[in-house]
Amino acid sequence: MMRFKMKKTEVFYLLKLKQDLKWKKLKFFASLNFYKFKMKKILYVEDHRDTAEAVKQMLESEGYETELGFNGKEGIKKAHEKKFDLILLDIMFPDMSGWDIFKTLSSKKYKAKYAFLSVIPVSTERMKELKKAGISDYITKPFTKKDLIERIKKILK
Repeated sequence: MMRFKMKKTEVFYLLKLKQDLKWKKLKFFASLNFYKFKMKKILYVEDHRDTAEAVKQMLESEGYETELGFNGKEGIKKAHEKKFDLILLDIMFPDMSGWDIFKTLSSKKYKAKYAFLSVIPVSTERMKELKKAGISDYITKPFTKKDLIERIKKILK
């Protein structure tokens, strides 16, 4: 086995070259059909900050761009400021209900998919009514990360 002795400047140069090549490779792959790999944007409106942060971490670990709103007014404001692919809503807030947020946004022709995340279970009959109104899914808390991600992927297909 042969060993090469290199000067510090040569080592630095090779490391720099390797780093530059990695960066160019990343830029190249990012430029290929970028529109196909666009991150989906999700707004999660939840008044319990711990729950909101936990769900945000789950979603971001799967590649979703996630923003949080902590009450109804803030959720509506954020939805008007930015286009989201999916809006996840809790049911109860101090200032309004998740249903009120959904009605406000959908009446203004805001194009997004909607789902509720709540501790309150829903009957199959009520779920049919919600789907007719435009709600894609109703996810009951607590849920696992796997279940949440699978259901979100299904909604965003």
